[in-house]
Amino acid sequence: MMLVFNFTIIFPQEKEKVSVDPFLLVLSSYNPDNYRFAQFTRELEKYFDDKGHNERILIEDMGYNGISNISTWKEKMKDILLKYDDENLKAILILGQEAWCSFINQDTLVRNVPFFVSFASDNVLKLPDNNETNEFSILSVTKDYENHQFRGGFLNEYDVEGNIKLIQHLYPDTKEIAFLSDNSYGGIAIQSLLKKEMKEKFPHLNLLFLDCRFESINTIKERITNLSSNTALLIGTWRINKNGLYLSKNIIRDIIPANLNIPVFSLTGTGINDVAIGGYIPAYGYNVESIADNIMNCFDSTEVIRDIQLTKSEYHFNKDKLKKFGISDYMLPSDRVINDPLESKIKEYQDYITIILIVLFLICILFAKYIITDKKLKLKHEELLIALEKAEQSEKLKTAFLANMSHEIRTPLNAIVGFSDMLIDSEEHEERKQFGDIINTNNNLLLNIINDLLDLSKIEAGSLDFHMEQIPLNNLFQNEYSSFKFRVDPNVEFILDIPQKNIYIWMDPKRLSQILSNYLSNAIKFTKSGKITLGYHDMNNGVYMYVEDTGIGIAEEHHPKVFNRFEKVDTFAQGSGLGLSICMALAEAVGGKTGFESEINKGSKFWCWLPYNVSTDKKDFSPATVKLQKKNLDITAV
Repeated sequence: MMLVFNFTIIFPQEKEKVSVDPFLLVLSSYNPDNYRFAQFTRELEKYFDDKGHNERILIEDMGYNGISNISTWKEKMKDILLKYDDENLKAILILGQEAWCSFINQDTLVRNVPFFVSFASDNVLKLPDNNETNEFSILSVTKDYENHQFRGGFLNEYDVEGNIKLIQHLYPDTKEIAFLSDNSYGGIAIQSLLKKEMKEKFPHLNLLFLDCRFESINTIKERITNLSSNTALLIGTWRINKNGLYLSKNIIRDIIPANLNIPVFSLTGTGINDVAIGGYIPAYGYNVESIADNIMNCFDSTEVIRDIQLTKSEYHFNKDKLKKFGISDYMLPSDRVINDPLESKIKEYQDYITIILIVLFLICILFAKYIITDKKLKLKHEELLIALEKAEQSEKLKTAFLANMSHEIRTPLNAIVGFSDMLIDSEEHEERKQFGDIINTNNNLLLNIINDLLDLSKIEAGSLDFHMEQIPLNNLFQNEYSSFKFRVDPNVEFILDIPQKNIYIWMDPKRLSQILSNYLSNAIKFTKSGKITLGYHDMNNGVYMYVEDTGIGIAEEHHPKVFNRFEKVDTFAQGSGLGLSICMALAEAVGGKTGFESEINKGSKFWCWLPYNVSTDKKDFSPATVKLQKKNLDITAV
């Protein structure tokens, strides 16, 4: 199928006929919505193709612009119809109000050809013989026009009565209706309809016209600003000014200020998403398939089928304006549609937004590609620098570690070797006992250092085993208390703070004891007076264990590095600086946490929280062995 567009209308001098294969003639009048006309004809062509119809579609654009030459429309339409007076003209489709008016006003149709309509209204002007008249009479196609060749289509019906009643319902004190219309055919047709309806049904209301045919934009704006408080403004159409130039939609927001205190309504839908509170407007639309089916029936059959539909009207309201004028939902009709201006604007410009988004997306892709390439180069450079820095840091750490361990191991070894020699040479019993105690203490110190190093290496290798079993915490804490009470300075009170009823948890007793032992050893080492408290209680579906002392405390500047490896706040105190970091690793391995609070010269409180199910009743847990994973410190059964 082929669409033939003829934008230059030539009126034949000798009435020559255009002869083509069977075809559908589309008569289209100019309209700012001609994009919709083009979309309609494309869908029509596709529907014909899908149904196997090969008839041509010929399109004549009437070329109407404004109403300055309205008296010539009738003759132009007649010439076009004569031009296509051919046996192969199967049907005529009229699109647009001006073409529809020109067609209806023909005295006689050229041929007995069925015709259809869309994008037009039921109310049609009777065309004058000259351009001097400002008054037009109007007829209703469905009521006043009879022609058996009118087979179908869609006509918009503008409901003046419904809009006036809506205004009176919301604003019962209204005495005057100011009607805003433009210099288009639609503006004149609706204005004529309004005059007729108001005279017949609302004679008590004063009718005031703001007519773009005779007044400038500035004059209309000034008149709107000066409207009385008992006036309601009703908008008709807004497309063409008095000079025949097309009006921008934005201009209506300029001539009707946002701070205007009188209510604004719309008869056609114009301004609903900008300046109007609402209106009772046609449900605009078209049904290509319905019209196409009727047209194809004319091609295929002699059976007469008529399907003429009037669009229904709907109540539409502006969400923002309802809020501004304090109009509540209960005051509105139940079948209303509430429009969100922001959503409507997005929908109106969605094609442009889509194009902009696509362009931005492509720009982003190109930019991202550039960024990725640039980042890859930078990353390679940074990776080389990091690798070099890590190598240097590793060497420094290795040196520091060896120096630290050399010192920590040499200290107890020197004591063991030295006092062992003195023990051999000594003959006094008390002196030998004293030397033996010193040797034993340093043996334990050396053993602790070795154990810490072994645990640290297992943690690093991911091979530290946990032998999980059910632990009665009261028993474990009492054992720890008993083991350490003789190591506490006589001037220090040692307190055991445990609940009266035993609590059982699922944990490796050796690892838990290791955590408590490290905490207690540090507390005893740095507390020479006051008290040390060892205790626990259930908290947040887990167990909170702590060792609190009144020792020397830790200065605030040293807090961030307390749990770091090989870090010692007091460099002269015994120990490797590994104990607290191992405590943290053991707790985190089973999903727990460690922490402390400390203040210089007031003491410290080191705590550990283990997130295990807490119970005061003994449960039958089966023992299991779990292994500490190196990378993510997860516990997995083995």
